[in-house]
Amino acid sequence: MAENDSVTGLVIALGGRIYALHQGSIVQLGERRNLIHALCVHDGRLYDAGRTMRVVDTLTGETVAERDHWILALCSHDGRLYDAGAGGEIYETLSSTLVARREEAVLALASAGGRLYDAGEERRVCETFSGTVLGEREEPVAVLCAHQERLYDGGVQGWLFESLTNRNVLAGRKGITAACSVPADLFAALLARGEEVPQPSRGRLTDWFAG
Repeated sequence: MAENDSVTGLVIALGGRIYALHQGSIVQLGERRNLIHALCVHDGRLYDAGRTMRVVDTLTGETVAERDHWILALCSHDGRLYDAGAGGEIYETLSSTLVARREEAVLALASAGGRLYDAGEERRVCETFSGTVLGEREEPVAVLCAHQERLYDGGVQGWLFESLTNRNVLAGRKGITAACSVPADLFAALLARGEEVPQPSRGRLTDWFAG
């Protein structure tokens, strides 16, 4: 594939393999010995992490950090790369500095409004450095996403909250496993290709989800 700084594409992890998808081409970028749970672009580099218990520079294969637990989340924030996972610890990755600790596994990290947030099996959304609890949920929080200066969190039962106000914006019966803020031009293209579905009546958002 020709090198072109203007080209953007999608990078995904399937099991222990990492692929770039672009214009019909599928390019394998790397392979790990176990499942990959997190991908993150930081300071012009792509990093991956997961059940190998290492954070790796995807293109070079260089290990930049090692942990004694599965790494479940990566996030670029304020010029630093943070990682977190099954041990409940949150690290500044490249220096391995411990910045926060939770009692149970951290499943998600997000940078929003100049602040870092974390969530996980404690069923709470926290401001990472202060430890302030923004809200408590009935189930583990598996997803955090910053979008249009707001922070959203979701979980295994299909609910989605606006984290800072604790406003429930979606409820359902199928788990939310990922969330991503999409640029306007791409979002418009996605909408043009999609099929509109009828809005559920108030209080019947579960109608969007099959049994």
